[in-house]
Amino acid sequence: MDFDLTDQQVLQQWHRDRGIEQSVAKSWVDAGFGKLGIPEEFGGLPCDKLTLCMVIEELCHGGGNIPMAPNALINFDVLEFGSPEQIRDAMDY
Repeated sequence: MDFDLTDQQVLQQWHRDRGIEQSVAKSWVDAGFGKLGIPEEFGGLPCDKLTLCMVIEELCHGGGNIPMAPNALINFDVLEFGSPEQIRDAMDY
């Protein structure tokens, strides 16, 4: 017998738990979503804020809690108001 969860059951579990598995979150970050909206000079993938919000919303449909979403939005403030040292420290994660 196969006791593995179906894809639909996995999504339902993530929704109930209000989160996603760490390995899934890491794969999203490794795929570049962790620095989406950050200028290329800081190793990011530039996009406008509307696009970033749309991507975050779509990822939320899969599980609810997207760990890199707050970081992405906070990074905009760091880039706009932070000192060069703060920017360097924040972008080096």
